[in-house]
Amino acid sequence: MPLVRINIAQPASAEAVRAVSAVVYDAMIRVANAPANGKFRIISGHSPDELVFPEEG
Repeated sequence: MPLVRINIAQPASAEAVRAVSAVVYDAMIRVANAPANGKFRIISGHSPDELVFPEEG
């Protein structure tokens, strides 16, 4: 089964985490042909200073 790691900035509501997870899972099924019941995800919340990326996106 495919495994995906999702890192998300906190605070994030449970609803937001579920929405991000669902979108990633849908993409895994559509693009990577992941099995329909292969929901193997690790979701980690981080404080804003723990996620480093360009400000331009």
